Amino acid sequence: MKTEKNIYTDIGRRIRERRKKLGLTQTQLSGEYMTRNMLSRIETGDAHPSLDTLLYIAQKLKMPPSFFLCRDALEEAEYTKAVKVKEARRSLGMGQYKKCIDTCSELPAEDDEIAALKAASEVMLALSFFDKGELKEAHVHLERASGAMHSTVYLYSEMLSQIKLISTLAQSLAKGAPPSPKDIPPSVPIFFTKDRYLYILALSLREGGNALCEAISDDSPYKAHLLARALMEKGEYIEASQILDGVFNSAPECFSAYFSLLDLEKCCSEAEDYKTAYRLAEIRAELHDRYNA
Repeated sequence: MKTEKNIYTDIGRRIRERRKKLGLTQTQLSGEYMTRNMLSRIETGDAHPSLDTLLYIAQKLKMPPSFFLCRDALEEAEYTKAVKVKEARRSLGMGQYKKCIDTCSELPAEDDEIAALKAASEVMLALSFFDKGELKEAHVHLERASGAMHSTVYLYSEMLSQIKLISTLAQSLAKGAPPSPKDIPPSVPIFFTKDRYLYILALSLREGGNALCEAISDDSPYKAHLLARALMEKGEYIEASQILDGVFNSAPECFSAYFSLLDLEKCCSEAEDYKTAYRLAEIRAELHDRYNA
């Protein structure tokens, strides 16, 4: 059983370790609340902090006060994990995916929830790089997401669907052809908007894809692209090209940009605007080389 001296020595040690982890000096932590010498004596266990002092230190060190009162290393590890998991969840919710992964990696052991947080962050990083057309980097994060998924049962099928869809879209860009309908999940993946999902599904369908246009938001570039494709089916290439030019220049990600470019090139060619069609073909070739690099 721990003596009173041991208890306060442990409290002081945890305060010192947490302070150093945050990169704070004793002067910075003590502030105007106490002297640096008093804090030094608390950290060595020679002085016993009052409840108010412990609350002040805990707030400055961004830890619950009970953390410094842990009875043993196991309880201390549990508190550390709880704080880190909370930080990781917050980072994921704020779109700070790299920070979420780094926070999870600081924990000595990985469980279902930690693995799920890492997998979700890796998927979102993969999607971010994919949207910028950086397919190699996207692939790296997809591989990491797949690795993290083997350690969790949380959202397994949803996460797997997301990984498969991003991989399918990357292969589609590399080939320069829309994906096959059989490679599109039957429902909206958790990290995709409904508009984006319906747009991808519409492009994958050889017939009837434009009918999905009605379910997409009116102000969406995805809807504009599908409306232009409907005009192309009627042979109204000049009208379609005017819409597609706007879609290509305002596309929210590389997938819609690339396939609106393909349709715009076709419209210009059909309208016998060969100069513009040739320029667009050069852009398409550059993108194709980039996606296959």
